[in-house]
Amino acid sequence: MSLQINGFNKLGQAAKAAGAAVFQVGSKVGGILTVAFGTVLGTAINGAAGSVQGFVKTGLDAYMSMERLDASLKQLVSTELRNKDANLSMADSLTQAGVKSKELIAWTQKLAIESPFSQAGVAQAFQMAKALGFTIDESKRLTGTLIDWSAATGKTEESMQRVTLALGQMQAKGKVSGEELLQLTEAGLPVRDILAKAFGKTTQEIIKMQEKGLIPAKDAIAAIADSLDKDFGGAAKRQSETMTGLLNSLQDLTQVSIREFFTGTFEAIQ
Repeated sequence: MSLQINGFNKLGQAAKAAGAAVFQVGSKVGGILTVAFGTVLGTAINGAAGSVQGFVKTGLDAYMSMERLDASLKQLVSTELRNKDANLSMADSLTQAGVKSKELIAWTQKLAIESPFSQAGVAQAFQMAKALGFTIDESKRLTGTLIDWSAATGKTEESMQRVTLALGQMQAKGKVSGEELLQLTEAGLPVRDILAKAFGKTTQEIIKMQEKGLIPAKDAIAAIADSLDKDFGGAAKRQSETMTGLLNSLQDLTQVSIREFFTGTFEAIQ
């Protein structure tokens, strides 16, 4: 009996020691991941081990953020549908917009994983382009093009938004003005050179044409997009293969995984 008690005591001590070792290893792994792969992934693992409540809150925040994005995109699609068909009711347009909004969410998610920008940043750039009067397809192309340009030149989301705003203002005016040329130049786009090459003119001739209002906005925007596609197309995806790009992609993938892990539960609660 004494031997059995001693045996159980030793077994318990061994299990306790093993558990402590596993916990220490887990903490170290979480710490290593935090340093090597960014705070999001490390925090997710440490949070799952140390605080279930915190992990659930992270999932809830991610789910709610996606809900807001879905509602916003659905409204944008619905508005475009009703602009094309005045007889379409709000209810019908929202129903039809549901499928398209899911496609757009998947598109922003894919673009975020393959670029230095977050899904929220990609969605914001798209929404801004759409709000400035571009169609959904035009907004998608413009967003993808500017993300490639930003990734290749080290620009920020703010620079991308400045370019989008300038192009939107240009489209609203219907022609190229000095104000938009200045905004684009300040954002880092050699827009006069791009237009000169596209129209077969010198930069001085482009300036004179712009002063006379002879450059249609539609042609100028197409020329700028074509030039950026030619020079920087695929840059964001190529950058995702670097260590910096890998870290950004891991953060996006972690966010997606956490959200999808809880989606079924939150939908059931609703």
